Amino acid sequence: MSETSRSRQRAAVMALAARRGEISPVSLRDLAREMHDNLPEAELTAIARARPADPPDRRGED
Repeated sequence: MSETSRSRQRAAVMALAARRGEISPVSLRDLAREMHDNLPEAELTAIARARPADPPDRRGED
């Protein structure tokens, strides 16, 4: 399982839902619409199931 950003994962979930008819494709915005139009369902599923990347560690100010 590869890592992906949380926003990319959410967009893939929305695009996948629209592809499966659970929501209207008209309601998709930006990245989700682009993914819906350009990626196959198998790739959307892989992105949606991927483990979200951990945010980078913050550096403490000393």
